[in-house]
Amino acid sequence: MHMNHSKKAVCMGVLSAACATLLTLAMPASASQVLARADLHGTDFIDWKVTLGGDGNTLPNPQFIHTDGGVLTAVSVAGGLLTRQDEGISWSGDFAPGAHLLSAGLVSPVGPISISFDTGLSAIGAQLQTRGYSPPDYNGSITVYDDLDNLLETYVLSGHSTKLVDNTAIFLGVSRSTADIFRVDFNIGVPGFEFAINQVDLIAGLHMAPLPGSAGLTLLALGLLGSTLSRRRQPR
Repeated sequence: MHMNHSKKAVCMGVLSAACATLLTLAMPASASQVLARADLHGTDFIDWKVTLGGDGNTLPNPQFIHTDGGVLTAVSVAGGLLTRQDEGISWSGDFAPGAHLLSAGLVSPVGPISISFDTGLSAIGAQLQTRGYSPPDYNGSITVYDDLDNLLETYVLSGHSTKLVDNTAIFLGVSRSTADIFRVDFNIGVPGFEFAINQVDLIAGLHMAPLPGSAGLTLLALGLLGSTLSRRRQPR
């Protein structure tokens, strides 16, 4: 029995889509550093005031909280105290006025501030800086790990702290093509000095961004092939 032309066209379309999916799954994960909050395109976030309370709260390690979208999260800091602070009140630095911060505390923190998640992320980032009385120049870092605690990516960015309260604190972000981030560490590379991060933006699950370069062209070619073959089989 022969399939009619419409069924053949549908089959070719399904075949093309299946090939595209297989190629996507076969490609290794790609990653990039993100240097601005707007470029992360976050779909979820952690507001430290909502999750940990008002300015001045000092909390034991770890703290279990939820993101705005409901992802279970564990927050801790090595060698310090989780401390809630607000820019322009108990913190004077380079975050936006009134920004809700999580600092590593006032007891010579070793760092890092670590945030773990019960589901995989494909992107995460926040602004970071040292307090004004700490060394003004520092190397902020963001490091992400998978569910087995294997290192995925680490990026370092030089920062300079002032007390201008002008939203110029450096932004440290990571974006990956697969949702395999289960832990992120923020640090400053200067043990013993206080530092803080502001709202954490993130994407839980896969970020459906356009595929780069040759990968995108390959999938486009497959789609065009399926379309061409289906047209050739249509009656004239």
